[in-house]
Amino acid sequence: MKIKRFFSALLSLCLTLALALPISAAGNAVSLEDASQAVTALGIMSGDGSGNLNLSAKVTRAEFVAMAVKATPGGDGVGQAATSPYPDVPRSHWASGYIQRAYEEDWVHGMGSGKYAPAGTLTRAQFLTMVTNAFFSDDLDKVSVPDGSPWYAACWSVAQANGLQTGTSMERLSDLTDSVSRYDMAQVIVNTLSGEGISASDSEARAAQAAIRDWSGVPAGYRDAVSGAYALGILNGRNGSFDGTATMNRAEAATVLCRMDDAISGAQTP
Repeated sequence: MKIKRFFSALLSLCLTLALALPISAAGNAVSLEDASQAVTALGIMSGDGSGNLNLSAKVTRAEFVAMAVKATPGGDGVGQAATSPYPDVPRSHWASGYIQRAYEEDWVHGMGSGKYAPAGTLTRAQFLTMVTNAFFSDDLDKVSVPDGSPWYAACWSVAQANGLQTGTSMERLSDLTDSVSRYDMAQVIVNTLSGEGISASDSEARAAQAAIRDWSGVPAGYRDAVSGAYALGILNGRNGSFDGTATMNRAEAATVLCRMDDAISGAQTP
């Protein structure tokens, strides 16, 4: 089903461009200028800070899918929720659709008073809890922890059993109260997906490395995780850099969960 939807989006993109281009171009090669004007006017592509489309640059799979979706009817509303389960996540919030999906799948929970706190800094405990809720729920059902344990103890037990913390700076239960870095998030992502047999190809990893401006500063122990998470479109860069020591917020976490689930579901589609 996901493959069919992808090709439907691709077809829609082609048809939209065909209809948008001048009639005089029918049967003839379309000029680059006409094509550029069409995709810009339709909101399918946008330029950089200087307004340049950079048409000779490579396009990632994530960027291509985004363009294809924008070309479909109602595509400009993708990512927005029809209704929001949280009062602090309005429909207009950029991640409302992801947060609603994560909520409906029971991957995420609020922070009290019925709020989600989308801009709240994500802790290690919160992220591991989200990941284990999403992809290891059967394991969670089998875990029991001593009375008085921290609320995230069961998730830590499942994470250790599945090697999710391998290669991260999370070594003990007490480490989980700190905020999670983008380096550690990338490592957990890759550890989870590798357990499903999903990984970036060598060529995809090399392309990711070339695209990340601060690649030379990425610690050796995190390089496979960073290039893998980036190449698979799970964790994007920030202004061209990976910025691995930076933290993430709870809205970004919901987005990451949805992308991971899409990657796993796509790999399982016949």
